[in-house]
Amino acid sequence: MKKKKACLKNIPKDLQKNVLAKESLKAYKDCLSQARNEEERKACEKLLTPEARKLLEQEVKNSVKAYLDCVSRARNEKEKQECEKLLTPEARKFLAKELQQKDKRSKIA
Repeated sequence: MKKKKACLKNIPKDLQKNVLAKESLKAYKDCLSQARNEEERKACEKLLTPEARKLLEQEVKNSVKAYLDCVSRARNEKEKQECEKLLTPEARKFLAKELQQKDKRSKIA
């Protein structure tokens, strides 16, 4: 760990943040993979730095975009199901929330 910190000091500040964000995101994903329930998953979120949260949001956006592009080109239901492999777990949650919000809005209207 000391070697890592020493190496970080030699890197420009903006790149340091990027490296730390990637480390934070990796720790978060490792934590999630070992979490056994929702409470433990929520606790994992504490590992995310603000920069790591932005990286995660960008990953989600990229995953959702790839999925939607794939679905728009799919010719049948089987191909649409294959597109789901492009979704990260976080992107799945994001889409589920979006669908819930759409349902709520359509019930109100």
